[in-house]
Amino acid sequence: MYWNNPNILVSWPNDFDPIVHSSHQGQHCLFYDPELELDRVQKLMTLSDVCVLANRWLADKDVITDPGDLNKIVNTVRINQFVHSLQQEGNHKPILVHFDGDWPMISSTGGTRLMAAERCGSIKSFTAFISTHQRHRQQFDHLEEITTFDSFAHRCGAVPRNKFVFRFTEAEAHYGLDWYEVSLNRTTVPDDSQCLYLLTNYVGRQHSTFEFTPDWFDSKIHWPDFES
Repeated sequence: MYWNNPNILVSWPNDFDPIVHSSHQGQHCLFYDPELELDRVQKLMTLSDVCVLANRWLADKDVITDPGDLNKIVNTVRINQFVHSLQQEGNHKPILVHFDGDWPMISSTGGTRLMAAERCGSIKSFTAFISTHQRHRQQFDHLEEITTFDSFAHRCGAVPRNKFVFRFTEAEAHYGLDWYEVSLNRTTVPDDSQCLYLLTNYVGRQHSTFEFTPDWFDSKIHWPDFES
């Protein structure tokens, strides 16, 4: 519902505090969990779901016309990358989840990493921000409350002049912060157009019987080999 709200670009530090703004004058609160168990988070898609969609694309690339579906298909490139980076480096950027009073919580960011974690048996938790309504704050009073942009940026591992993008809800919503993104100097992932180019080149070099399966993501693909 709130995806139509404008995205607000903010550099850190900044006189405008998006975290204070997201509280809607005290209606909402935000917490930081250093070890949010992944089984407490509801994923919007699983690896199996992605494979079904990607295999439809393999069978007939013209059948996939919805931009959202194409985004999910080319996301296979990023998921493959995250499977291996999570195992080697861990999770750098906290995911954002929403708590509306029911479990499991809903993931707003980090969906790609959550799917990648399906192939990382040793990873049971992520760092996370939890956005919720004040009436639910007692469920998270054991966690650090994030009340300022400075605290939020520090928990992201940001450095001065890093750029953030925020999207907010409304005062009557169940949570205050709808979505965020940050450009960290150490994290780079290809965009959709790059992923589509890489994936097209990759499948073009596979046997005609090739299909995507969840265990395909275990193979570490050297994606620069498919840049031309």
